[in-house]
Amino acid sequence: MKRPSNEQSPATGSQLKNGPWQSCAPALRSELSIDLREDNGRLVAFIEDPIRSRFFQVGHREYQFIMLLDGNRQLPEIVELMQKHRDFPQFDDTTATKICQWLSNTNLLDTPTANRTDQLRKAAQAKANQKLIAFLNPVSFRVNLINPDRSLARITPYLKHLFSSWMFIIWVLLGAYACTLVFADYDRFCNASAGILATDRWLWLFAIWVGLKLIHETAHGVACQKYGGEVPEAGILMLLFAPLAYVNVTSSWRFSNRRQRLVVSAAGMYAELLLAFLAIIVWAHTQSLWLSDLTYQIVIMAGISTLLFNANPLLRFDGYYLLADMLGIVNLYGKGQSWFGDRLRHFAFGFPLDNSLCSERELRWVATYGLCSFVWRFILCTSLLLVASTLFGGAGLILALIGGIFWVWLPLRQHLRQIIKAARQHPIDRLRFASVTTGFITVILVCFLGLHAPEITRAPALVQFNDEQVIRASSEGFLREIFVRNGQAISAGQPILRIDNPNLEHELKTLQQAREAAQIQARIHRQQNEISLQQAEFANIKSLNQQIAEMQKKVSQLEVLAPFDGVVYRRGLTNMTGSYVKQGEMLMHFADPRKKQILMSIDEEQFKTVQIKCKTPVRFIFSGVEIVSSQLDSLDPQASDVPIDASMTAYAGGELAVRQTESPSDETGAEAYRLVYPQFVGKSELGPEASKSLQAGQLGTAFLHGRKVSLGGYFLLRFKNWIRNKLIAGTKSHL
Repeated sequence: MKRPSNEQSPATGSQLKNGPWQSCAPALRSELSIDLREDNGRLVAFIEDPIRSRFFQVGHREYQFIMLLDGNRQLPEIVELMQKHRDFPQFDDTTATKICQWLSNTNLLDTPTANRTDQLRKAAQAKANQKLIAFLNPVSFRVNLINPDRSLARITPYLKHLFSSWMFIIWVLLGAYACTLVFADYDRFCNASAGILATDRWLWLFAIWVGLKLIHETAHGVACQKYGGEVPEAGILMLLFAPLAYVNVTSSWRFSNRRQRLVVSAAGMYAELLLAFLAIIVWAHTQSLWLSDLTYQIVIMAGISTLLFNANPLLRFDGYYLLADMLGIVNLYGKGQSWFGDRLRHFAFGFPLDNSLCSERELRWVATYGLCSFVWRFILCTSLLLVASTLFGGAGLILALIGGIFWVWLPLRQHLRQIIKAARQHPIDRLRFASVTTGFITVILVCFLGLHAPEITRAPALVQFNDEQVIRASSEGFLREIFVRNGQAISAGQPILRIDNPNLEHELKTLQQAREAAQIQARIHRQQNEISLQQAEFANIKSLNQQIAEMQKKVSQLEVLAPFDGVVYRRGLTNMTGSYVKQGEMLMHFADPRKKQILMSIDEEQFKTVQIKCKTPVRFIFSGVEIVSSQLDSLDPQASDVPIDASMTAYAGGELAVRQTESPSDETGAEAYRLVYPQFVGKSELGPEASKSLQAGQLGTAFLHGRKVSLGGYFLLRFKNWIRNKLIAGTKSHL
């Protein structure tokens, strides 16, 4: 939704020019429409300029003054009449001059036809220049496309009921039900976000995005026309190459009913959230994978993105106009910026404060909004410029430079002009300016260059046993007896289980009988003096002895013994008695719970950036456990795309982005997963106390200390790593 600079109020003292107002008899333009209404318990007047489709709001005092401008009375006479009014006894020449100057600057005063034409032409040219400058901004620009008023007039009779009271009740109930479904299946909802930015989904995401924006702006237009407004303009706003639609519903300022104006402002978010609620309901009940994926994408873009951006009052989108209308403060953003700039100029240059920026009733809100919007604008501009420089490489640096010119240099130049203009009337306090500048530069240098701290790298971590062994079946057979239970601690050499394999025992007896027969035959050959045959039998006996030894070893392995002092891990051990197992089949895990280690998957780019080395201090955070401190004991010299464990990958809800590959070594043809970006594997040995508090298989986060960097370098590295990991890696993951 677009509400351009039509929400204006009388100019401030910093905007005034000297002029011979005392000898003038000013008058308003005859085509202006003025509507006095009560708003938030006070009288305000809305001025409509039908020629330029612009709206202005003034207070009751300004309205009474403007209505006296008939072209016959001079300014001193009007001031005298105002002072006789019971509500404005303090009205003076300065206030009258400010109002007249504002009326002149906004082309609301009646002038000779030639002068009026010239003024309107200059105003139109200035507006065209502003549009050209905005269009040349590659990071953010607006393009007007069509006049949608007639098209909206055709569909408004069918859609206007969406904004009725009974439909709002249904909307609230659907929202409550959808939130209940999300909380009931919260883990699944969070895990579904893995791979949402995969490249094979970009086309769907773009199509959904365009469709939602069309619905959003159509809702604004329908709501505006429902209450009698016009929608003369619609187009596209590009913000960092992300298309955002907009419609001009400025005519909603004509509505005297505040509720109607609020409905128009909230209509887009209302429609998108309605779609999000319906998508959540479908997502929660469908069994179709593609439909579940589609509805989830709609939920993210129509629900979460709408709340983060459109509902954010610090951005001049729907949330801003809702806040300004509810507070009853027109041009809240402009007043907030003016208030902040005025206080900043007073603090830095010693200029006097301008107390006419807003009324006492508005001061608290204007000051709060001005400060918050300045901080938010700084963060947003810096973030977008860093995103451009990070995502688009060398071209991104050029985009960031151009964006810096439009977002930083041009506003700064405007403030410099205001400072120069103010300096002509009030001298600059040079001592104050020098002190403030020196202090500011000192603080910046100390914070961003002087303060150094180790760069901290975040990495996913997994707890494992240090000397874990997998007990496997030495041969096929039946589990005749299991001597332990899950979690039982046993000593080295203690029996664990016994496998019954009659075939092995039968083969052993057969070999032993064959050896006895060969020994008897050898004695017979010796008695008959058949030396050569005797030697052959001796060779056969030797071969049989070797086979018997091997078979005895296999038979002895049917009884599995504990290799060292440790604990047995296997669920359902007692139910395995009598079951058949194959040779090599995993039976249980055996490990010493006092000896554990933590494996870390360290990003290759972060490893190079912060120069991580062995003996580096590491802090681990695991759910439900106090922070564990240790050090990096070993680090693989080469990065690998093989994940440490499947639980750490996005496929299983972890952090590591993976891609699917066909594993040639997998006889079953199952799909294997490889990391999108190779990772280094680091190991940290844990002591007995830390090993007791952590469970094998537990996932957590490791924080490694690398080389020391300045505070500024720290924030820059952290931001770029976040962009690369969350945006670039996310778009390349295939699940």
